[in-house]
Amino acid sequence: MPEPHRIAGATFNGDRSNILSFKVPWIVYTEEQLASFKPPEAPLGLPIVDRSATQDNGDWVLTLTYEGVKPGATVEETFELDGGTSEDPIESHPDWEALKKKYKAIMDGEKFDGWPAMVNTEGGKVKNPMLGVSAFLNTSAVWRRGFGDMNFPADLLRELGCVDRPRGKIQPPSLPEGRNWLKRSIKATWRGNIWTINEEWLASGRGGWNRDIYKVR
Repeated sequence: MPEPHRIAGATFNGDRSNILSFKVPWIVYTEEQLASFKPPEAPLGLPIVDRSATQDNGDWVLTLTYEGVKPGATVEETFELDGGTSEDPIESHPDWEALKKKYKAIMDGEKFDGWPAMVNTEGGKVKNPMLGVSAFLNTSAVWRRGFGDMNFPADLLRELGCVDRPRGKIQPPSLPEGRNWLKRSIKATWRGNIWTINEEWLASGRGGWNRDIYKVR
């Protein structure tokens, strides 16, 4: 039985965080080789993380995927900021009580039922600027940090769902007074020889996250 041999067609990818990926094709001949063949040398000493194959004229083209960081390298931190708005009921506006009084909200008991077409002002009756308004755009922001670690940080999950200050060499822009951050998600992925970890924080509305509901880290 011939020995496996490498063929042309290898590919390489390196992302902004220093994670490297090589795909190297080999010709192999048996199912056992498909499952367990391991070349004597690996690109930059990286581990095999995936193997896939196609059959061509009886022989198998086995593609080995190597992934991770090269020895001595570190994963660069990455940062992202997303700002946006969501449409919320006008009754949930922080200044709802003042709006309700100023523009004479029509109430059916405790239920909001619209606005009158006209309102009185010092200059007389004018068209109500709130007529037809049932929602408002509530602003928010999401801050993301990605980093790598050879060992899984033991306290990572303890901070989830807590009022928290984002960490890292870059800090998010300052929030308006009274707002703060809550750590809302974590994703950790083993990438060959290192953990890549992505954390996400959500900015609060005015008044901050309720500390009777959410713990402070």
